[in-house]
Amino acid sequence: MTRRHEEKAVPYVFPEALDDLLGSLSERERADSFVPTWPESQAFYGVSLRRFPATRWGALDWDSCPNIRQDFTDDWDQAARGLAAFVRTYVEADSLVVITWGNLGVPSLALPAESVAAHAEQVLATSDDIWLFAPDDNVLIEYQHDGRLTAARVADATPAQG
Repeated sequence: MTRRHEEKAVPYVFPEALDDLLGSLSERERADSFVPTWPESQAFYGVSLRRFPATRWGALDWDSCPNIRQDFTDDWDQAARGLAAFVRTYVEADSLVVITWGNLGVPSLALPAESVAAHAEQVLATSDDIWLFAPDDNVLIEYQHDGRLTAARVADATPAQG
């Protein structure tokens, strides 16, 4: 796959690309976005990614559970278009999308779905592997550095309050 970043053995988050993503947001998009607290990020993680089995290399194990759609590409631009299309197809435009990076030490970022779709290339550039969770739509989208893009429904994905 043609990528901005060299392939690594473990998923990386690229701070300069994260800065580019944040810098590409309009004033309104920034106002509609937020960085969840650590407990909020963990709650979102718990009701999304933790509901699916994982492979030994950290991707979700889609051979063991159902998904809505899965596409593969080795083209960076096609991956960005695919991510935007997945978001626009499976998530309401005004829904919140929580982005979790391949490195869970990096705080999540919550953006409106339409902003994620509009900035899909910048979103993909931020990390080798990303997960997008739309709690209002009960949808999880995974992008893996091998070019795999997967969307799945998450059963009862409401974070516990408290």
